Amino acid sequence: MSRLTNNQFLESLAFPFFMQIYKITSAIDLHSHEFVELVFVRKGRGRHSYCGENFAISEGDVFVIEPEAEHAYDIEPNHTLEVYNVLFHPSFLTNEMRALAEVESFVDFYYMEPFIRNAVMFRTRLSLPAAQRTEADFLLQNMLAEFTGKNSGYRILLRTKLIELLVFLSRGYAIRKADEFVEQGDNAALMKRTCEFIAAHCDKPLTLDQVCRMCGLGSTAFTIKFKHYTGRTFLEYRNEMRIRLSEMLLAQTNRKIISIALETGFEDISHFNRTFKQFTGFTPKAYRLRKNQIK
Repeated sequence: MSRLTNNQFLESLAFPFFMQIYKITSAIDLHSHEFVELVFVRKGRGRHSYCGENFAISEGDVFVIEPEAEHAYDIEPNHTLEVYNVLFHPSFLTNEMRALAEVESFVDFYYMEPFIRNAVMFRTRLSLPAAQRTEADFLLQNMLAEFTGKNSGYRILLRTKLIELLVFLSRGYAIRKADEFVEQGDNAALMKRTCEFIAAHCDKPLTLDQVCRMCGLGSTAFTIKFKHYTGRTFLEYRNEMRIRLSEMLLAQTNRKIISIALETGFEDISHFNRTFKQFTGFTPKAYRLRKNQIK
């Protein structure tokens, strides 16, 4: 399996972005990449393999491939799959992502949709109706013109247009999600997948309401099922995942403690210190000193 790197595709370290229209006429083998890949299917039909699951894709489908996720494409006989590929490193929109993380529909589309797509108990996916396909195609054409033309100020415009595209798609996802029935399936499987999602995204501003919506459960029903499965509340479990991540960063890096607190989802250093001691019995500073002495 191949792994595609930032250097192979993205414009530069200073501007980690690339986009193109691809006409896929034969299968693309299983691969992964360092960057985010946003895909809009412009024409055709095919199959998309993502993290072990296989999906039919066709005109109007939109999906996000996270960094390091294994995926592949297959084409139906006598079909060409034409797609927009928008590739960017997460650092491309660092500041903008913080603001977008406050927008409920964006969190649902950008962070939850890749997870939901790979879970058999969830059915929501984004497939744009005709009018929205036209609008998305127009936005992407403008972005591609800026990227290929590289006229003065194109980098600023591309960041702005990518934000516009993400917000547009997030709104479409919110409408689609509201119209679909979410099959809850087996409670243990549902809670297992939810725990996996929380662990993978614990550093994000993830809330109980967002996870409840993802599971198709009210907060009371979710809390009862989640605590029965994990023995913890949502906040306790999320914070435990954050502390595990911060333990690794404290032990393996020389980053400042306040930087690690922010990177693992804590906006308040005093809250980080209290929570860290609650879970480990040590302050972050004492924990790092202890780990350094053991080495």
